[in-house]
Amino acid sequence: MKTLPAERRALPIRKSRWAAYATASAATMLAGNQLVEAAIHYSGPLHVKLSGSKNVHATFQLDRPGDSLFFEHLNTLFHDSNYDFAGFKVIGRNGASFRGSPSIDFAEVSHLKKGALVSQGQFTTGLASKENFGTLAATYANGYFLDPGVAYIGFFFQGNSGRQYGWARVRMHGNTNGNGFEVIDYAYADSGEPIKAGQGIPAGEDETTSLGSLGLLAAGAARIVGWRRRRIDANAKAE
Repeated sequence: MKTLPAERRALPIRKSRWAAYATASAATMLAGNQLVEAAIHYSGPLHVKLSGSKNVHATFQLDRPGDSLFFEHLNTLFHDSNYDFAGFKVIGRNGASFRGSPSIDFAEVSHLKKGALVSQGQFTTGLASKENFGTLAATYANGYFLDPGVAYIGFFFQGNSGRQYGWARVRMHGNTNGNGFEVIDYAYADSGEPIKAGQGIPAGEDETTSLGSLGLLAAGAARIVGWRRRRIDANAKAE
């Protein structure tokens, strides 16, 4: 059984940045006459890198304090050789889980393709003895995120009014590059709303866009308001 060190260095997201996101979102919703709260909550581009040569972690809050996404990278010696581990877990005050499958040492996080419905598939919380982490990739070819490239993670957390599904997008550096990776962005839906991997990213934009974080968030929220207005109008006509 592999034993990993507890040493980790945090990469916090500044409170001022979250406040700016909230302000941009609120302004956009007001522009839409506050029709309905957006069904999908998008983080905006993050591009937080967890180096393949350091022990680091990054935490991103979800709806409420106590609900969050947690990513980590560990680099240590194991049997006189380097051991690199890229891990993920979702934390929820009322319960949380990620798409994946259990294993002897660590649960393995499922590698989702863009457009996959997050709620369909197996979920696991990981092993309590391993702090409920799931493996993205690890030395000795463990995990479904060994190859370099962009991939999606699926998760849910239990909100006040029910289960909320979401996704996180990462760019992996590869097993031959120390399993370092980058957290690009994430999104989650309101209770009772379905979400697909990649849903909520502003149309026509990708992780290399030149737009700033606030511009992307406002653009995404504006599109959501327009979609909700069209859905309400369609329902009204149907009645």
